[in-house]
Amino acid sequence: MKRNWQPEELIEHWTLLPRELELLNNKTSTNRLTIALLLKYFQYEGRFPISKSEIPQDAIIYVAQLLKVNQVRLEQSDWQSRTVRNHRAMIREFLGVTEATVEDGDALTQWLETQVLAYDLKFESLKDAATRRLRNLKIELPTPERLERIIRAAIRAFEQNFCQQIAEQLPTAVCQKLDQLLQTNSSELESESTENEEIKGNNNIYSPLAVLKRDPGRLGLDSLISEAEKLNQLRQHCEMRSLRLLMLL
Repeated sequence: MKRNWQPEELIEHWTLLPRELELLNNKTSTNRLTIALLLKYFQYEGRFPISKSEIPQDAIIYVAQLLKVNQVRLEQSDWQSRTVRNHRAMIREFLGVTEATVEDGDALTQWLETQVLAYDLKFESLKDAATRRLRNLKIELPTPERLERIIRAAIRAFEQNFCQQIAEQLPTAVCQKLDQLLQTNSSELESESTENEEIKGNNNIYSPLAVLKRDPGRLGLDSLISEAEKLNQLRQHCEMRSLRLLMLL
């Protein structure tokens, strides 16, 4: 949540409506201020603050003035206490939302994988979509760290399924060629130049794919020969692909 608020923004997002003020009836000054801040924070963010430090000071001052409560009382309250947990439960019931469960997280991961990732892979877009989804379902948003893990899990699952579907459609000859690109026992690697040996070390052997992706390094005869060999390999794979297309036609 942003730290600096304009007066009109405070009025719009932090003013308590008459029905919301009813929640504060028969409460102590400290509890009234705590409940009010928890409620308005939740309505804006979709989740409760982890600590008092997450609530902007501008909002604390504004709400305290509305309730005619000394804001110092907020510093005296323990936000990990049973009382604050009861406040949160009361607010959830008032707003008609439920606390997020493990099942909710799994369902959100699957929804992102099947309904959103096919159209947008940007993390911020996925975060916005997940937030809207949970708000529509009236489910409390998880912590930012938990939400990020859910989104990352959805991305991994989508990419794995996508690659699996593509792999299942590839001809056997293409799969064999791809496997050869990933092998690390190619005899061609043993004859690489001394410069490449210095790059890769004595104990590591790169696959042909890693060699193709490697930076050419300093300009010279060795690097020219190495890049020519890469080009030859690429041409072989392109010829195989062209042959496959002709067979399909």
